[in-house]
Amino acid sequence: MHLKTINTMGTGYSGSSAIYEFFQKSDLFYDPFPESNFSLTYDPGGLVDLEVLIKSSFTINKSKIAYERFIDLIEYYSKEKSRFDLGKKLLRHNPNLKNLLSNFLNNITILKYKGDTGYSQYKSNFSERIKIKILLKLNNLLKKKMKNQTELYLFCDHDHFQEEIKKLFFELFEKENIKKKDIILDQAGSIFNPKESTKFFSNPYNICVLRDPRDIYTEFKRKGYGYPGYDVETFCNWYKLIMKKIDYTENEKLIFISFEDFALKKDLILKKIFDFLKIEFNNYDDVKFNFKRPENNVQQFKDGLEKIELEYIENKLTNYLFKF
Repeated sequence: MHLKTINTMGTGYSGSSAIYEFFQKSDLFYDPFPESNFSLTYDPGGLVDLEVLIKSSFTINKSKIAYERFIDLIEYYSKEKSRFDLGKKLLRHNPNLKNLLSNFLNNITILKYKGDTGYSQYKSNFSERIKIKILLKLNNLLKKKMKNQTELYLFCDHDHFQEEIKKLFFELFEKENIKKKDIILDQAGSIFNPKESTKFFSNPYNICVLRDPRDIYTEFKRKGYGYPGYDVETFCNWYKLIMKKIDYTENEKLIFISFEDFALKKDLILKKIFDFLKIEFNNYDDVKFNFKRPENNVQQFKDGLEKIELEYIENKLTNYLFKF
């Protein structure tokens, strides 16, 4: 049996987490990181970026930068106290996470050596650059080789990289899946590139969730961080730009769902999702679900937006509005 990895994803406050929670709370699926986002594949410096470097974009400078960025990601994912407590949540479900990611990086790094590059000098601070220039002149005068202090790295070939990815993902997502259920994850892929960002998962099925921009802006204003929730004009420009970056073509591994449809026509949309997942389903009451009611989060803009903001969004983003 080829287990599925089901990923829910959205643009930010699009409602994908509500659909994830709906399935995560059921007894049909296995969630290795409950109530946590695992975006290591498409994070800056994550697995997709590493593969591009190894497969088709190698330079010595890029290898050094990629290594150091992945070290930063390991710390980010395994830090117990952070702004969003992401590390704390992930470590709670897999205390060995930091070791697994560190071992993966070591296994794909086939050579570490001391050297120096123009880029590493550029990235150093002013005093370090002066020190390097002085040492270079002294070494030239004394005809001695300069002792390079910069750590440089070379990665493995692409085949080896893929093997290490398989080992890592087995440890993260399959090893503890004793009952061999389909896996459910939230935000483990990007809606702007769902196929590429989830290609390392076993048999990925991607559910992309869209939401009325009026409610998205309402959420932005309320939550504040990370998104343009401070100015309706900026929001509308931002929203139009990001929506143009989405390929809306569905296929057997990719489906688009409206959050409003899910909230207001639950039976119909669940039937659509289960058909997409090729799972037999008659009525959601037959399944043990325990979830917050998504219909409570529809049309929040009625109380959350000022009249001038609402009219501006309805004028600028007419084609993206849900027809209630």
